Amino acid sequence: MTADRRDGERLSDDEARRERYERYAAERQARIDAEWEREKIAARNAWIANGGTEASFEREWPEMKADMMRRRDAEEKDRRQREFRRILRGTF
Repeated sequence: MTADRRDGERLSDDEARRERYERYAAERQARIDAEWEREKIAARNAWIANGGTEASFEREWPEMKADMMRRRDAEEKDRRQREFRRILRGTF
């Protein structure tokens, strides 16, 4: 096998790996976007059911989403810390 062929195969493998990652990333982002859209619809429905208007909801949604993201991040951090402590307890 020549060096050129090996380089071409390596490039082809790298390209295939990159394409797989790009597909994975696009699919993951689509799932995340769909989840946020479901969250937004549920929040809008609750907002309107409690007397709010769609226009007021749309004005407030960016801050609501930011709050939800901060809360999820804090919950995930807390979950990871609990898991870490659980693992540490098992090592002694």
